[in-house]
Amino acid sequence: MAWPVMARVPDFWSRFAAEEHYLCSGPRFFTGSPRDIFILFSGDKFSPSLQATVQAYRSINSQDETRSPRTAAFARDNFPTHPDLEKWVEDQIERDSGAGFHVLLQNFLRLYSKKGLRELPKQDLVRAVHRMNCFFRIWKMPSFMCIDPSNNLVPLPVSVQAQLRRIARKALDGLEHDVLKMLDDCLTQQGSPKAEERVAIWASMWQLMLMYRELLLAYETHLGRMRRDPSSPYNLIASQTQQYGRLMNKFYPMLAGFYHYQFRTKKSVELSFDWLDGISFSNVSREDKTQIRHVGRQLLTSRRELYHDVESSADTNNAVDKMLRTFVVVHELKKLNARNRNPKDRAPR
Repeated sequence: MAWPVMARVPDFWSRFAAEEHYLCSGPRFFTGSPRDIFILFSGDKFSPSLQATVQAYRSINSQDETRSPRTAAFARDNFPTHPDLEKWVEDQIERDSGAGFHVLLQNFLRLYSKKGLRELPKQDLVRAVHRMNCFFRIWKMPSFMCIDPSNNLVPLPVSVQAQLRRIARKALDGLEHDVLKMLDDCLTQQGSPKAEERVAIWASMWQLMLMYRELLLAYETHLGRMRRDPSSPYNLIASQTQQYGRLMNKFYPMLAGFYHYQFRTKKSVELSFDWLDGISFSNVSREDKTQIRHVGRQLLTSRRELYHDVESSADTNNAVDKMLRTFVVVHELKKLNARNRNPKDRAPR
């Protein structure tokens, strides 16, 4: 269907991208004792934290870094694991409040992708997209806070941030490849998704479209900064503008086109959770079914608000949302409005 892009675009999220790249590139000579810290997404000390062990180090290539507060790193052989990072983000997702589409979507994917629920239709796709979103949330953070060994709330050293974001980006690259392969497999199926698969594919596709939407908007902002900076090399601006154009004109339309193909009929946008009743409680517990159904219904209710937000944004000449409106939103609203005019056709929830 398409090629992975997350690991190929510039790192435009961090203000210290060049420094982070340098800090991850050279050998280290550890000089201090391992110390525990707790990494946070924000300055809220009570928010979910990632416990990590760090150690002061000196770069073998640069003696003047010996006492720099930026030169700490994850202790050797004690890096955060992928499950550690996923759990950290999942705890943050669960803590996020609000009834908006973005929050509900991420919580729905979190619930649907729980371990032990392999009987759920297309759970492999949902879980891969959910994990991809977890690492995307880490990679796109421009900075983090941490509770240091003295229990003070301080900015996370850039040298640790560099490693954290690098781990996330590498994981993201592998997961993106897996997800795009799964979408290719979906295309080989004849016709629209089965009734029991629709919600899983629909939610997964929206999470993907929103992630790449955010990526493209950030890329556009990055290019604007470069063009205003007289020190930016012309060749670099030209090559990155070309890459951005490929993503805008080929990759994103391909993704939106896949969504349109899967949900092109009125029946295909009739999303229901009735199929949950056919799954044994021994495979999916009553509590899990109730949570998935509850958050899923809230998610479906909130989608009109998202569509109207996209339409409003497109009216302000947002190029990404213009494309999303053209390929997805206009079509979907038309189908949903047709259902409202024919309530007898509406599937029970």
